[in-house]
Amino acid sequence: MTPDPKYTKKPYKPKRAQKSQLLSRMVEKIVKPVFGKRGFSNAAIITNWAEIVGPELARFSAPEKLTFSRDGSSGGILHLKTITGGMATEIQHLEPIIIERINRHFGYKAVVGLRLSQGPIPQEESTTAPEIKLSQEQELALNESLKNIEDEEIRLTLARLGKSIVGRNRGES
Repeated sequence: MTPDPKYTKKPYKPKRAQKSQLLSRMVEKIVKPVFGKRGFSNAAIITNWAEIVGPELARFSAPEKLTFSRDGSSGGILHLKTITGGMATEIQHLEPIIIERINRHFGYKAVVGLRLSQGPIPQEESTTAPEIKLSQEQELALNESLKNIEDEEIRLTLARLGKSIVGRNRGES
């Protein structure tokens, strides 16, 4: 006699506490309180600063905080930090253009003015490693050891690796 299927128990499956989430959403939840204290409702103005003002201005300036009036009805004042006083003067002359770019980026009048301060700003680290110079003998030995590798991309990658190893052994890297 076979048991009736509607009375049999299903195997126990533990429920997952959380479903998979995008990493960007998880990071956003973590950094939102920090950015909120600085007046940034989201990190878009910080993460897209180079895109908004251009890479040249972004190298010498960084948004610090965004303040709004008490009633919250008017646009905010963006506090920028610049590296030098000369760059602060340059940004003062470009203020209407910078404000227009910020507001165009957000699609509404988010910023109505800039306040500048001078000081160090975080710089993005260079992604390119410095070129390591090898002696002629070292270069020939490296090329000789890689001559049997047919794949061009692998050969170039191994050549860069070899140069960095030789440079490190010489104390240059």
